[in-house]
Amino acid sequence: FFSNPSWKRLKENIDFSVDQGSTTIYTQGGYTEHVMKTGDPNKIEIIGKAIEYIKEQGVPAGLGAHDIKVIEIADAYGFEPDYYFKTFHHDRYWSAHPRENREHWSVDAGRSPDHNKFHDNMFDLFPDKTAALMAKKDKPWIAFKTLAAGAIRPRSAFEFCFQNGAD
Repeated sequence: FFSNPSWKRLKENIDFSVDQGSTTIYTQGGYTEHVMKTGDPNKIEIIGKAIEYIKEQGVPAGLGAHDIKVIEIADAYGFEPDYYFKTFHHDRYWSAHPRENREHWSVDAGRSPDHNKFHDNMFDLFPDKTAALMAKKDKPWIAFKTLAAGAIRPRSAFEFCFQNGAD
């Protein structure tokens, strides 16, 4: 599914979700990210088409993302989700790799044994950019993976998310 994104398969998944009684549907972050990072306008348009189709089914449509680039690309294409579903957590924990070594699109890429590269439980590589971009949005955004797979204590994680605009 990820390697060959198609409108037909995505539509089938949306229809199945609606038939099962879903009250909201978002484009899954890993899938959306895979499509966006291809840079292929035909594939990227599938995401916009999905958002519009979800809305036509009478349920709120969300855009899921790990990398902030997903939302930037969606904005450039004029996509209008009802909400965002975005990874968000601070990077003040022992296993976070250094900021200067972070690269877009690496969350769903390979892992490195080198602590100075993407290797483990970092799901928002640029939380400051996420907070700044989302502050400009007039739509809700749901933060997920806020504990960085247990590396961040809940109180610290939730305070960070709410203080930086997550809903």
